Amino acid sequence: MCTSLIEPYGWAFLPDLLLEEIFSQLPIKNLGRCSQVCLNWHRISQQDYAWRRFQYKDKMFTRRKYTSHAGWQHMIDHWKLRFLIMKATTKWKILEIEPVTILFNLYEFIRVLTNFSEYYERNSLEKPLQGIRSFSFKWQLHVHVRGEGQTERVFGTGGEMLKTLSLLLSHLHGLTELSLHELQLEPYECDDFIDDILYKFDSQLKSLCIINLTKVRRPFLQLGLFLFLEHLTVSPQHLNESIVTLLADLRHLKSLIILQVMLVLIITLNNDKTFGARAVDSKAWLSFAERNNHTRIHLIQAGKRQNALLIQPKAPVYAIIFDKSTGQLTNELTQEICRNYSTTLQFFLQKGLERRYRSREFTKRVDVFVVELAHRCCSFSNTHFMKKYFLCH
Repeated sequence: MCTSLIEPYGWAFLPDLLLEEIFSQLPIKNLGRCSQVCLNWHRISQQDYAWRRFQYKDKMFTRRKYTSHAGWQHMIDHWKLRFLIMKATTKWKILEIEPVTILFNLYEFIRVLTNFSEYYERNSLEKPLQGIRSFSFKWQLHVHVRGEGQTERVFGTGGEMLKTLSLLLSHLHGLTELSLHELQLEPYECDDFIDDILYKFDSQLKSLCIINLTKVRRPFLQLGLFLFLEHLTVSPQHLNESIVTLLADLRHLKSLIILQVMLVLIITLNNDKTFGARAVDSKAWLSFAERNNHTRIHLIQAGKRQNALLIQPKAPVYAIIFDKSTGQLTNELTQEICRNYSTTLQFFLQKGLERRYRSREFTKRVDVFVVELAHRCCSFSNTHFMKKYFLCH
């Protein structure tokens, strides 16, 4: 048989679309190794799609260096960082920064990336970071404290790190999705930061996520001034009656997610008010429901800290979700849900149910509360609970 008529097969000859999707999920180190396997894989690894999502993690672009005061340390390798920025930034569509422990390396990464964009914008018409459509920044700095009777203390983003982050955002000219998690800012720092974001992206952002931006309860009126916003995710401590009134007038807002995140930390007294959220008055939610019938409201509770779901009275809630949370459906919570959301609630979802002791009495089982929820909520259509489906029409 003539071998020239046989089509090539195997991993090296997978369809380009499939290879591009696989390569886009790989870390940079593995992507570089795959590019050395064969010519076809090398060709795919150079495509823009394989580099569309970049995720910065701890100890990336570092080399070990010995210092007399701290021993061996992972120091930033500026040559590797410069080579990556020169070759790949124009291909990025999604930029994600995960929580790190080496703050100086993160600061250097943001600073070098910002200086690179600033140089080209000042000396030419090019905007290297204009292709980035989504930016996510997550900050969780937990420092062990001795002698204060505490195990861990939370430190927020601020100072030079906040200035550098704000400067980087000013160079993301094509940004449409912005996500900021756990920045834990001081009250005097947050106003200017939010104002800068509003000034830059007021008519540009379509998706905005603000989770625990401050250490204390602090509503932000700026949240209701992004005119073309379609999806908003916000912590309950950043909402009040005035903001809900502004959100009701956003004609393009499709979903409003109120995300209640609880961290497993024994925090200091200075950070006690991090989760001091209060429910918005029912009059504001009733006014919202009258003026806005196109926005779906989701209540989500996440995290392992013991705390009850914060009920927003009379809000037109579409779905309630426990996302890997210790929270669960109880008799009191069921009554609150039915009292406030009986005509609007359509979905109830419990993800990652915690394994712990529960009463064996049938009247105290969660199943009873789920059935009651489905019976009393007239718009209820689906619940996903303990990996089983209960369908109600």
